[in-house]
Amino acid sequence: MTQATEIRKIAARKAATRRRQRARNPEHEAHAVARLITWLDNQPLYSIVAGYLAIGSEINPSLAMSHLHHFSDCQVCVPVTQGKELPLRFRQWRPDSTLLPGSFGIDVPVDGEWLTPDLVIVPLLAFDRHGTRLGYGGGYYDRSLNRLRVEKRVIAVGIAFAAQENELLPAEEFDAKLDAIVTEQEMIMINSAALRIP
Repeated sequence: MTQATEIRKIAARKAATRRRQRARNPEHEAHAVARLITWLDNQPLYSIVAGYLAIGSEINPSLAMSHLHHFSDCQVCVPVTQGKELPLRFRQWRPDSTLLPGSFGIDVPVDGEWLTPDLVIVPLLAFDRHGTRLGYGGGYYDRSLNRLRVEKRVIAVGIAFAAQENELLPAEEFDAKLDAIVTEQEMIMINSAALRIP
């Protein structure tokens, strides 16, 4: 990463963190999650879906994850950090999973199968309509999505408040693109070819 791009990303993260905190709204969050559930219900292609256990001002997708567990044939999993500079692994999650704090204070299941997702629901600080996502700077999702996409087709769907949209975010070749973003206002399709159902 060039020093100039890193400086731009650091500044963008600070601004995006403040903007997401201001945008946080229970009603908007419920609308975004409901929109995600509706969309997932019409996507029969995916048999393993990765969600995440929210921290801070992230939108909490657990209702969508529980919906998939109870009303679909999908297996649901969540990311587990293995160490710095390593890709995430994804462990099976159920609504009644026993959780313990993992890296960065994020809860993780204490047991369950290790799974390879077909679709990954991704938290973010900011996004643009080119599919660029701004995360926390550790590169975990970029590293993981890039590795998974070597093995098979894997769809990445960001979930965010509409206020988290940027006109254009700084990006590099390593940054893994989102295929779609769901907000309380709309479902933004970035890569319609990847999302097409055969």
